[in-house]
Amino acid sequence: FAKGEYTRATRSVVRWIASSGCPQAQIGGIVQRVASIFGVLVRKISRRAVANMIMEGGIASETQVAREMAQSNSQCLTISVDGTSHRKSEYEGQHVHLRVPDYESGQSVSCPISKPITRTLGVASALRKSADASLAGLKSRIEGMANTMRHFPSSQGLQADLSWRAFLKKAKGMLSDHASVEKSKAEKFGEAKHLDAIRELGEKQLEAMIPEDLRRFMHESYVEKVENAGGFEVWAKMDATEVAHRDLVQFQVLTERLGQTVYDSLDEDERAALDLFLWAGCCSHKDQNSFDGGNRAMMAAYSEFNMPKPVPLANKANAAFVARALDPSRGNKPLSKEEQDAVLATTHGGYKFANLVGMLCENKDDKRGLGDVYLNHMMSLYPDDAHRFSRVHNSRFQSVGEAAADIIQFYDGLVLLLGDVRDGKTKASLTNLEHNILKGLQDDATLSELCILLIYHNLVSSPYMSQVRGLGTDGLNALDLGPLHRDVVNHCQSIGDSADRFLEDLIDTNNSMEEISYRWSFGKHLNFVRPQAMEAAATFIRNRLDKEVVKCLLVAFFAGSKRTWERFSAEFASGGLIDHASAAQRLAAWMPATNDHNEGILGLLRRILRLYPRLGLHQFNSIHMWKFNHTDNFMWHSPLWADNDWEALKKSARERLASKPEQARRKAEAQHRKQVVEIHRKQMQERADKQDRKAEARVELLSKVVPFTAANVNDKVRNTDLDLQIDYRTQFDSTLRATPKGYYKVK
Repeated sequence: FAKGEYTRATRSVVRWIASSGCPQAQIGGIVQRVASIFGVLVRKISRRAVANMIMEGGIASETQVAREMAQSNSQCLTISVDGTSHRKSEYEGQHVHLRVPDYESGQSVSCPISKPITRTLGVASALRKSADASLAGLKSRIEGMANTMRHFPSSQGLQADLSWRAFLKKAKGMLSDHASVEKSKAEKFGEAKHLDAIRELGEKQLEAMIPEDLRRFMHESYVEKVENAGGFEVWAKMDATEVAHRDLVQFQVLTERLGQTVYDSLDEDERAALDLFLWAGCCSHKDQNSFDGGNRAMMAAYSEFNMPKPVPLANKANAAFVARALDPSRGNKPLSKEEQDAVLATTHGGYKFANLVGMLCENKDDKRGLGDVYLNHMMSLYPDDAHRFSRVHNSRFQSVGEAAADIIQFYDGLVLLLGDVRDGKTKASLTNLEHNILKGLQDDATLSELCILLIYHNLVSSPYMSQVRGLGTDGLNALDLGPLHRDVVNHCQSIGDSADRFLEDLIDTNNSMEEISYRWSFGKHLNFVRPQAMEAAATFIRNRLDKEVVKCLLVAFFAGSKRTWERFSAEFASGGLIDHASAAQRLAAWMPATNDHNEGILGLLRRILRLYPRLGLHQFNSIHMWKFNHTDNFMWHSPLWADNDWEALKKSARERLASKPEQARRKAEAQHRKQVVEIHRKQMQERADKQDRKAEARVELLSKVVPFTAANVNDKVRNTDLDLQIDYRTQFDSTLRATPKGYYKVK
């Protein structure tokens, strides 16, 4: 505290404490207490002052990233996005990947050979989940950050400025997951980039025109504009706003026309450089979807090979109906509708079973399931290997494979646990969930599927993930992973073709898990991630399970996984954009192999909002951006941050907080919701009006019908005439009625 205001160092400490998760109301007391330890007396920082300091960090981070993007020399700038919902509101995480200066060494410009760095733009509130809305939101975010940057004195002397056009020109690619809306975002961004490049070429062509050509061009433009408006008389009666709008539209049309002409005259390499925008899908999602694809193929194999299906795992509502439907004593008695519906709704298999065990042993609700009872039980039996059960409930990558490994490795302990759970109750019994788990543990088909899930997890899934997000993969470029994905497809094919030899190696007691891993695992011959679970699976296959069934399931799973790998790595296909891109272009469009940054920030947002429901989105972004982007280094060490920027920062923070951004965001969401409701109401009213008009027209038509008699019926009567006669008679004859299919019969 100096000269009536908190020092820069104190403000930095406050931001560090806030970024560590401390509630804002308690930060002032913490700073005061720590200072008193060193004999320094400071005034307690109020919550309002803490909020100002946090906002300062967010604004400084926006300025930092905006300057880095503005000064990027287009050697590398890509974006990554992902979306989620929380309490019925849509959110989108946004990151950029580019080369930045090393501020601690005093650099002001990035080194061309430095490793690309990921910067977060925070989380944006999306009014609707669509590609157009996402593109508009990103444009608003970039322009907002550019405006923030321009308010600082040190930005006035920058040679490069940031605009949406400059951002489109520099952006070379996008990373996202494989959802159709995410792919559509990349397509929309590529289209916007191409269109803006065409317009820029047209504008440059206009600037290069000699006066005579320009006058002729403007005259032709004026004539065309007036003709499109409906003639000179119509044009003369237009108000100034409409004229200005048509002038703008006409200018865009003409610049695009000129730009397209210039674009068509460029050679292929020049056009490719202008349009370069590559898309790649997150590798974690590729692995997850390929795991699911293999599981679906394995479940379909029972009908294909005429094998007995796993025991059905019915929920509590359907359990009684399923039990009656599968009771052998019922003979050929047909199923009731309730029994048919229950059987169709009931699922089975290792994937489902792993999720049920997760519900019991590691439920997402702390008050449900066994909680610490499972962990304590397993630690007493397996003190060196026990751990919490895999969190399958939150769909974490590889969670089902880990769950299958836990079940197979700790099979005996799980059986004993169920016995303890049953006998520990006042009335020794099992709930429907516990009963399903006991049935699954006693069912060979379910255990066979679990072994297949475990085998795939160790042979393909874990080795693959270690190569895309393991140690030493920080600088890995997703666009360079085409050969890796071709190898994983070939490996799945190889395992399916050599299923007999693999199973023989697995159950051979003379082979160690290290040897089997070296021969059969994908990639760099890494050791199995769960070798003890693989040993347990080998024991099951050797001593208990039907080897032919296991082989059929193994072949089906790897065949289905191979097909899914091919579908989800289509961006690397021969002849595609990535395949045609040169090494320099792929380097310019560098992007990480996984979308972990967006997945992480969205997960963090959901967790923070559950802990602090009143936290505003602008506060969350300010805290996270300042910490993630290492803005403190920028503020203390960058030559681009001047002393007079500190005062501008304080002023900007006060102005932004005074604008009440959280209230404005929620108001915009409410207004958008009202607009959607009004549109739906208007559509419903239009449909009702249409039905009324049809009914009125039908009544009017029937009023003109002449009833058939023996005298006026002939052989030329059409079906439509008969329908009209029937409709006409049902109005007056109460002995007739209409059936749902449109036929009429006497009551």
